[in-house]
Amino acid sequence: MKRGDQARALEYALRATEIAPANPQCWSNLGLSHLQLRQFEESKLAYLRAISVDPNRAEAYYSLGLAEMHLGEASAAADHLVQALTLKAELRPQARHEFISLVGHPGLAEWLAPEPVRPVRKAGRSRPKRKAPTR
Repeated sequence: MKRGDQARALEYALRATEIAPANPQCWSNLGLSHLQLRQFEESKLAYLRAISVDPNRAEAYYSLGLAEMHLGEASAAADHLVQALTLKAELRPQARHEFISLVGHPGLAEWLAPEPVRPVRKAGRSRPKRKAPTR
C-alpha cells in the first residue's frame, strides 16, 4: 500500500470510530492504520480501545503486542501475545514468525516452540507390513 493510501485509510478509520465508537472492528482498523504508518503509540491506544469494547478480540491483543514490541515494551507485548494465543490458538504459526525476538520470554516458550512433527501413516494401514522370512 502506498503511503498516500495509508494516510487515506487512516482518515477513513478515524471517521469510522466517530460514527461507530462501540464497534471494536473500527478501533482495530484504526490501530492497523497507525501500525502501518509506524505510529506505534497511537496504534497501541486504538487496540486498547478495541479490547475495552470487546475483551475477547484475539486479533486486537495480537496487534497490540506488535505495537508494544515496536515500542520496546517486550514484557507487555509478551503478555498480550499470550492473551491472544489463549483466545485463538490458530494465530500460533504467524506469532512464531512475527514475535521471534520474544521466544526466550517467560511464559511464551510453550506457545512459540515449533510443533512436533508426527509421522504420517498411509490410510488403511495400522502397522507396517512384515517381510516373510527368507530361507
